Amino acid sequence: MKIDVDEDRNMVLKEVYSGAYIETSEGNQIGFCMRDDTIEFNVLPAGSDRSQWYRVNMQTLEVEKMGHEDETPVRDSEPVHNPGQS
Repeated sequence: MKIDVDEDRNMVLKEVYSGAYIETSEGNQIGFCMRDDTIEFNVLPAGSDRSQWYRVNMQTLEVEKMGHEDETPVRDSEPVHNPGQS
């Protein structure tokens, strides 16, 4: 993993192949890692043993809910856009 800072003083993580996460003071976590041409993230609620993985298609901005190997992934109907993006 490489850590950098951009011109707006935001932390920039590169080559995050083994994963990283952010955590709130309540213990809620979002983990993320890079895969070839996409990013996967995991939502972990505080105090729960449940979690859910998602994969982001960087070309279409669609977020795909990832399931177990024996499940068919469920695709969200609307692409996810960050506020302020056109």
